[in-house]
Amino acid sequence: MVAFSIPSWFRIILLVLTIVSFLPQYYRIIKRADCSGISLTYALLNAAAFTEQIAIALFGVLRFDSDLYRPPGVNGWVDFAQCALACVCSLGIFAAVLNLQPERRGARAASFVIYVVYVVIFVGPVILLATAGPWKADEGMKGGDILVGLVHGIHTVFVDPILTILGLGAAVWAQALETSRRSSSPGALSVPGLGAQAVAFALLAICWPWRFDHGNSSGRDVLYWYRFFGWTYIHNALYAVGQAVLWWVAARRAAIGANGDLTILPETEPLLRSQATMGEPLNESR
Repeated sequence: MVAFSIPSWFRIILLVLTIVSFLPQYYRIIKRADCSGISLTYALLNAAAFTEQIAIALFGVLRFDSDLYRPPGVNGWVDFAQCALACVCSLGIFAAVLNLQPERRGARAASFVIYVVYVVIFVGPVILLATAGPWKADEGMKGGDILVGLVHGIHTVFVDPILTILGLGAAVWAQALETSRRSSSPGALSVPGLGAQAVAFALLAICWPWRFDHGNSSGRDVLYWYRFFGWTYIHNALYAVGQAVLWWVAARRAAIGANGDLTILPETEPLLRSQATMGEPLNESR
């Protein structure tokens, strides 16, 4: 996973931008001390999809293809940190939803089990391969070539496309339904956070092609391109589009009620409740 064009300082800026894009969501969760309004399915599928990015990125420290492999330098490790950081931020939201959703205890337990099973079955073998010293030696992996190629193929041909295309799509659909069911306020879902993530990951998707050394890959087919390079472009692009869609849904829902009427903003709710307690009508004619 070695880049050749974008300088290190710009990669670090992208790293910081990723952190900043998640801060509004974390701030809203901490301020409210609950996660109502954030779909459990949305949090689970996002966590799984970003974890899959880490699984594939780990192959960057393995020598499994002589045409592409170069020992990872500073830029390569920064690129790996980019994938790892996005995964950690997504996992933090998933953990918050598991702990702070007021109801659905059974669903939360099931989601946690599903994620753990996924990590054990699919990510565990990748970690074992990445930490096996002899397969990272300069002389090559020897007997590990077939095993590494098999695991890499399973992830890049089957697991990653499913989680990236179907998983992220289902996550957006689940969150859009959750937001649409709410009368006005998006709850713990941060509308500015959705917009910030859409912008940040769109920029990441645009920049990723200039972070890889494509090596001797000219004339290869689309599947080859996706397996070794395209997986991260597509993931970041689809995630950016999904967050943009959710931003539009949440922003529209916060301003327009289910019947097309102007919705009361969350900041005005305490005042209106106090007026109702005092017996004052909410819509008093002059």
